[in-house]
Amino acid sequence: VLIQVTAHIANGDLHVLVHDDGAGVQDKVLGSGVGLRNLGERLHALYGARAGFNLHTLENGEVEAELWLPQFPLTPP
Repeated sequence: VLIQVTAHIANGDLHVLVHDDGAGVQDKVLGSGVGLRNLGERLHALYGARAGFNLHTLENGEVEAELWLPQFPLTPP
């Protein structure tokens, strides 16, 4: 399994992309998704629409997670 993490700052926002070429989400039992839901709710509570998280399954079955945070270094609204 190869995990690649890239990050950059654009317009003061921090963007992080994590790419995993492992088994992918469709081949695993992920549980109830509480952790991902909590992450989304926490980001929304702290930063509203200025932050977020997406999990993408690519056509080849690999997975990418995308996270963006506003105003790096972080400053709450």
